[in-house]
Amino acid sequence: MEERKYNSMRYQIILLAVVIVIILLFNIRANKFSIQLRNNHIILCGKILEMRAGKGINAIYSFYYQGKKYEFNESSPETTYNNYKKGNNTLLIVVEKENPNNHKILSDDDDYLRYFVKPQDTVNIRCE
Repeated sequence: MEERKYNSMRYQIILLAVVIVIILLFNIRANKFSIQLRNNHIILCGKILEMRAGKGINAIYSFYYQGKKYEFNESSPETTYNNYKKGNNTLLIVVEKENPNNHKILSDDDDYLRYFVKPQDTVNIRCE
């Protein structure tokens, strides 16, 4: 009986260690994409094709980069949803130059700080 309890505890510890390693690897990968986006980006205009609100808010949007259209369905900030309801179907997107699949919607001042977007990066951009 004592041995079963020991084995059960051992498996629980191993399982916990595996879960922790998976979480760490996920965080390292996510951080890598953020660093790449901060260091090598361009600001583009995107067009919201559709917004969906339920448990969360999702935006279906597209943008063009180097002549190619990219379309995504991703979680969206509430600010973007509120602007969309007011009739604004455009948004600014920070895009990694080497990997346009690595991008984020710019919706508030924190986003500009997080991705090192400077005022001069957006001065001549007119989204229509």
